[in-house]
Amino acid sequence: MDTDTLKLVRMLPEVQDPFQLFLVLRNDLQKPRSQLRNYRRVQFSSKALKSIQHPFHASHIEGFDAMGNRLAGQLNTAQARELSARLEAALDDSEARLDLLDLLFKEGSQCNLIAFRDAYLLATLEAEATQLSTRKLNLLILAQQSYLQKLGGFLKADQANTQEKLGGGKSTSETILEAQLRRLKAGLGFVAESLKLLKQEPLRHDYTLNLKELRNLSKIPFGDIKFGLDPMLRAASKLPTMEMNRQLMLDILRRAEARNPIVGYHEAGMYEILAQLQMVIGVGTHETKHHQRTFDLLTQGLIAIRHSVNLVGDMPSKPIDYACFQKYGQLCYEANSAYILLPFPVPPEHQERMRHAVDLLSKISDKPQAQGLQQKLAQAVATAQAKHSS
Repeated sequence: MDTDTLKLVRMLPEVQDPFQLFLVLRNDLQKPRSQLRNYRRVQFSSKALKSIQHPFHASHIEGFDAMGNRLAGQLNTAQARELSARLEAALDDSEARLDLLDLLFKEGSQCNLIAFRDAYLLATLEAEATQLSTRKLNLLILAQQSYLQKLGGFLKADQANTQEKLGGGKSTSETILEAQLRRLKAGLGFVAESLKLLKQEPLRHDYTLNLKELRNLSKIPFGDIKFGLDPMLRAASKLPTMEMNRQLMLDILRRAEARNPIVGYHEAGMYEILAQLQMVIGVGTHETKHHQRTFDLLTQGLIAIRHSVNLVGDMPSKPIDYACFQKYGQLCYEANSAYILLPFPVPPEHQERMRHAVDLLSKISDKPQAQGLQQKLAQAVATAQAKHSS
């Protein structure tokens, strides 16, 4: 990596503070979103007033943009330049943007952290389109994993370099280096844990959803739930930058399938992942506010899954029923851990929730992991009761 690129990488906010990673990336999506909105507004005006030309000069924007100019420049192939030119001519050319991402993952192993960061943002941009496909989600899954790996690799190398500079003295410079090393270790730990939490396999069933059309339907076709919304929401729960369409898909399900337990299951899954990320931040920073945020997110998840559990009743018979019972038990256990981290005594009402979860899990004890979770919850209840009585 040349000196200028290294300087640019070190200036990235998530390199300076990895705990801000997903917040920073979500903020950085505002620029390409604005570019696309402006482009579409111009296109609409051009159609209404065909005699007036409204050129879109996005090529003059430096750094990251929705056309992938910087990414194409790093790939430096004729195909990459052609795809970037297509995007400059038509910014909403989704196929060109997806092909550019494919090209990076096939031929761009030599590209640096900046290129993979741009790819992560471009893939998120595509996954926010109302025409949502398996291909778009799989590219975002790959882009997220690739960027986290690259970021972790950079931080690990930086940590090793910092460690080498330490001489064991007590000078001011040594103190600064030690503080820097602690920050690097904590940040690297967060990136590594994020990789574990967000890891997932690509979607296997090729499917496309038109979210704009689904938004206006009072009843969703079965195929759109089974092959579209269900697997896509499972994937989206582990894609923190994909906020807009994740929420849109939940809203579509909530409005058209209010009596379907799948709604609360996916909503709870979203809150669970966000809570787990917050918990890792809290452990890494030792800041109580993150533990409180973890608890708040888990509470929202419990509200969502409790509604689904009520819809299932006492006689689970379908895979989604078993999944809801399992999710309820898991969130009860994670909320118990959050109480301990705050640290708060586990209140009687949550002890009651955990007992309820133990009872529910007994109904599906033949399912994988249900019995182990049931035992952990029973132990958590016993521990909470013992502390309360002492």
